[in-house]
Amino acid sequence: MSLLPLSDQETRVILTDAAAAGQLADEARRQGLVVSSGLRGVHHWVSWQGQAPLPLPSGAECFRLRAERPRLDRPGLLLMDMDSTAIAIECIDEIARAGGVFDEVSRVTEAAMRGELGFEESLRQRVAKLDGIPASVLDEIAASLPLNPGLEPLVQGLKQAGWKVALASGGFNRIASKLAAQLELDHFQANDLEEAGGLLTGRVSGEIVGAEVKAAILAQLGERYGIPPDQWVAAGDGANDLPMMSRAALGVGFRAKPAVAAEADAHLATLGLDAILALLI
Repeated sequence: MSLLPLSDQETRVILTDAAAAGQLADEARRQGLVVSSGLRGVHHWVSWQGQAPLPLPSGAECFRLRAERPRLDRPGLLLMDMDSTAIAIECIDEIARAGGVFDEVSRVTEAAMRGELGFEESLRQRVAKLDGIPASVLDEIAASLPLNPGLEPLVQGLKQAGWKVALASGGFNRIASKLAAQLELDHFQANDLEEAGGLLTGRVSGEIVGAEVKAAILAQLGERYGIPPDQWVAAGDGANDLPMMSRAALGVGFRAKPAVAAEADAHLATLGLDAILALLI
């Protein structure tokens, strides 16, 4: 067991073990804290105000939340990244693997991770490696997308509460469209790969959905659906998700890169995506 750090903000612990949640709530009350608790789906949550450090049960995650944050009982908007957030793969890696150019694409990815390339340039260089791969590969990938844990109950829970749910992805529309249809999402926007004669040309057509475009999509959807900024939530895992997460009233990292986890309002390191529902109560 590790100790929770001190904070003046609301402390919320989310876990799936009912007995451990009850024990944590009892210990908080013994220390004189005002405790609230509940259950949302498979996730128990225990919250309190105050500075008392308490033992964090195994498998639990601790969050510091502002009192003024998006709430499930009001209409809201969630904008999610797709690759490695909604789904458990990076689609461009899978296309490259199918086309026998995975190592070449990986070298460009590694250069981008070292800061030698920005997202847009790295995407163009990686897409260039896909030249000549059958476009049907994208349909094969889309037919069996591995969803990240908790994605379906998250979307269902938000939709039942009257929320709008959307994707903004640096991946590809041909795949994002299938995921959006499967989940009955309200909107999706990603990149288009140019094709000729059923083969990829190695070029992206149209505007690239990069970091600032994702942030702009969040604002555009908020305006379109009449949802105020204090009810915007954004979730992602990579550096190009940070602007939209910063623009949202609640930015959630999901199994994110360390720099993204450090900047996020809340970071889900082990819990499923549906734990987001327990952050909105």
